[in-house]
Amino acid sequence: MFSTKIHIQSLLFIALVFCNVEVQSQQFVWPGDINDNGKTTNVDVLYLGVGFGTTGPARDSINSSWSEQTIPSLWNQDFPGNPVMPINYAYADCNGDGFIDQDDLLVIQQNYGLENGGVIPDDFILAGIGEPILSFGPVDTIITAQNTQLVFNIEVADAAVDFYGIAFSIEYDTAFVVAGTPAFTTNPQWINPDQVQLLELGRDNGFGTYDVAICRTNQSPVSGMGGIGTFSLIIEDNLIDIVAPGPDFKLNIKDIRLIDEELNTTPVNGDSVLIDLITFSENIIKDKNIKVFPNPAKDYLHLESKDLKVEQIECYNSLGQVLFSHRTIYDYSTRIPLPDLVAGAYVLKIYTEEGIVVRQFVKNDF
Repeated sequence: MFSTKIHIQSLLFIALVFCNVEVQSQQFVWPGDINDNGKTTNVDVLYLGVGFGTTGPARDSINSSWSEQTIPSLWNQDFPGNPVMPINYAYADCNGDGFIDQDDLLVIQQNYGLENGGVIPDDFILAGIGEPILSFGPVDTIITAQNTQLVFNIEVADAAVDFYGIAFSIEYDTAFVVAGTPAFTTNPQWINPDQVQLLELGRDNGFGTYDVAICRTNQSPVSGMGGIGTFSLIIEDNLIDIVAPGPDFKLNIKDIRLIDEELNTTPVNGDSVLIDLITFSENIIKDKNIKVFPNPAKDYLHLESKDLKVEQIECYNSLGQVLFSHRTIYDYSTRIPLPDLVAGAYVLKIYTEEGIVVRQFVKNDF
């Protein structure tokens, strides 16, 4: 009797152990949250790139909706870098079809920014002196009859890196920017010399932060430095009514993670840039009937006004400095010479009998 009781107790113990193992091995995925931190972000694109091209057991249904999805069978690989709480490759199969591919990037885009409860913020390593900088390069100004666009070159500077992928964010002041216009365009020259498929994501959260991710997909890094793309936005055409005078428009690169094919992180410093925007606090009016042409111009500008007599014209550079002043005799049209102006973007401050009208133009040398 005694031995039979022990045998039964042993069987119960073994059964409980197996049940416990089965419960502990049951895992769930929220489609798009590959690093399982509770939120879909640009960092998830880096994990997708590392696992890209791998196949494994599909989920019971192909489903990318933002809900808890059961992983029936774990894949044979875990992502490197987290031996205590490993993240299985099954988490990168965002739509559950058994393939880690471009379709899973669509799921990240679909569920971007969504949270599933307790969020563990992505960690970013602070860089020190002498380590690479993700910096703003030269700024191009594109002026049209409709708006002013600023184009910022983004580049890895000061040190060569082993590059497989990068995620970062750009902060900007929404008071200066036309909603929906921020955009990032990848420049793949040195980061993709072998022309492999790139995973690219650019997402504006609408509150002054633009998230970017770029990642290779062949499990092979490249070394180099230089431009990785351009960030562009359009400045509000009614900026003169928002602030006065001489506001500073600041952009900041932050939350940078640059990885190799094993998810090892290279510390990278961020950068900031300050743009002086010309504004005037006087009696600004919005008269659409004053035309300045041709634009771009070479030697002369022509100004025509249908309703307002023009008294004086001042020309400003991007620093807000007056370059020349041109007086008229209360005329509706005038010809403005452009003495010694170098090629670039300028602002005209046009004094009329009812107030000041502001126009922009570009000077070309050809």
